[in-house]
Amino acid sequence: MNLYYIYIIIILASYPVKWSFLIVLIFSLGFFLILSDAFASQDYIYVMNRKSSFVNDESTLSNNSTNTTTTTTLPPITSIIHGPPVFDIAQMDSGPRLIVLARVYHKQFSYIPQFLSCFINENIPIRIFFIVTDTKSDPNQLQSLLDWYQNSLNIDMASILPITSQDAFDIYNPSPPNPNDYGYSYTDAAIEYLIDQEIAGPNDYILFTNADNIYSTGMFTNYILHYMELEYQMIAFDMISHHQRGDVFQNDKESSTGTQFHLSVSFQVAFIDLGALVFRFSLFRDKANSNHLQFVPTEIRVASHTPGQSVSWNSFVADGDLIVKAASMCNKTMIIRQTLFLHQVSHIESFL
Repeated sequence: MNLYYIYIIIILASYPVKWSFLIVLIFSLGFFLILSDAFASQDYIYVMNRKSSFVNDESTLSNNSTNTTTTTTLPPITSIIHGPPVFDIAQMDSGPRLIVLARVYHKQFSYIPQFLSCFINENIPIRIFFIVTDTKSDPNQLQSLLDWYQNSLNIDMASILPITSQDAFDIYNPSPPNPNDYGYSYTDAAIEYLIDQEIAGPNDYILFTNADNIYSTGMFTNYILHYMELEYQMIAFDMISHHQRGDVFQNDKESSTGTQFHLSVSFQVAFIDLGALVFRFSLFRDKANSNHLQFVPTEIRVASHTPGQSVSWNSFVADGDLIVKAASMCNKTMIIRQTLFLHQVSHIESFL
């Protein structure tokens, strides 16, 4: 019992009051303390009743001949920290799971603890795979960081995919060499690895992101899982972008309110970031189908490996091009009008 309350009881006992009244007072105070301790020790998580509190998604579903994007606004959610369920590769077709594919290089290593903390608060099987996208970064240093973080929390949800620069060059090898394709050749190699090693199944979902991005805690359980269970193929959410928007210039502090610009996303180039949505993995899975999704277009892959062939590819908008193509392939997409994603904190901090 808190010493503060004991002092109160002693003081009250010193006053000339009836013993019956004092006994009732002491028992009432004790009962209050028991209740307060019980509430203080109880862990609470508010998980929305996904069958009644969400919009009636079934009424917005389209048939296979019509592309429909639904938007909805949801109330804020609070939750507690706990470890995510085990991501069992053998159970890939048993229900929705989330794969996070995070591109990273050495300057982003310091952001990894806060990046991982965004996902430990989920009640959905999650597996995070890092892809080291430059030859200057030391994978051993990254592995040591992951070991330290996960061992300290007794969790196991993140690892490094064995994707090398040669794997990336096998996909995209321009002449003259252009090492900066924003990691998209590495990402395509990682997708093929997930398929070949049967790590990802068609019912899984995938988030492509960077290691210096930040997500709202518990968002995948509280906001995204509902639409995964309804088999939406693309599920997007609003974001704060570090890129300039309209006439507001990123590097002009006099006319800008900073680089944290709210973006109501849409499935268009320059109106969404790759980290602001999850895809159903079946959009990427069928490599035999020429319509499956990939970041480096087939014609660019072929041209980059053809001697004497010039290659012209704007890799900066590779994510936007892929999102537009994906939307054209889908008949069930969702945009959640909640700001759940902070885009590349490292760029925002360098500006401020």
